[in-house]
Amino acid sequence: MNKNFKRFLATILSMVLVVSLCPKIPVQAKAKTATVSTQKELNTALKSPDIKKINIKTDENISLALKGDASQKTITANAANATISVKGNVGTLNLQAVNSIVLGSKVAVSAIKITSPDNLSLKLKAGSTVDNLKIVGFDNANTSSSIKITNNGNIGNIRVNDENSQVSVVNNNSIGKILLGAPTDLTVSGKTDSVTPVTVKKTAAGSSLTLSTDAMISAYADVKIDLLKGAGNTSIIAQNEGINLDVSNNTKKDISIKDKASGFSITVKKGVTMSG
Repeated sequence: MNKNFKRFLATILSMVLVVSLCPKIPVQAKAKTATVSTQKELNTALKSPDIKKINIKTDENISLALKGDASQKTITANAANATISVKGNVGTLNLQAVNSIVLGSKVAVSAIKITSPDNLSLKLKAGSTVDNLKIVGFDNANTSSSIKITNNGNIGNIRVNDENSQVSVVNNNSIGKILLGAPTDLTVSGKTDSVTPVTVKKTAAGSSLTLSTDAMISAYADVKIDLLKGAGNTSIIAQNEGINLDVSNNTKKDISIKDKASGFSITVKKGVTMSG
């Protein structure tokens, strides 16, 4: 082996040693969040398996469609003038600001979180499902939400934790339960054969219920209840001792109020208002 070859071999070995000892340069991970403002950008983000969070942000008066399977994605809409149609399954929808949103037939959404204080219209077409719908509002106590929900599909539960919200529910199919965790002006109407459980928690004292469909009301706090035509099979349970129930029975049937603490029941005759 000649000297030149030895020098060449020594040089190669030293280069290999230097490369092996150099710190590895980390490969930057692909973006997990995308902010979009057009349908084209939205389509791209929805198709990407690497993007798990999509933020829709625009002030434009536009219509947007959520297409394809987004069941593993969280989509946040901050688009006060937008109309959004959901045509594929979605994991979580955060509605910070949106004009209206429609869930198409056979669409499934795991969770919808509404934090918009403005007028919002949410419609579920027949065959669509929402497991959990939560209305939380903004931190600013001076704001309140005005929300209309038209349900032709199935909603697991509706939770209202936004103080002084005005929530109108037109229920034409099935709602598992409605839970009020803050003072709420709740109206429930529609054409359904199902009885909707409504719970008024302690933190929702001062709420007002206007019902024209049958309900099973569990009251843990003071509440005003106005029963209209269509709510004649409603039942009311006063869960805590000493709470004040203001009940107006405008149905064609007598309504029973059960006091859980004593076990006694009181009948509110049709056309009669009772407070106590």
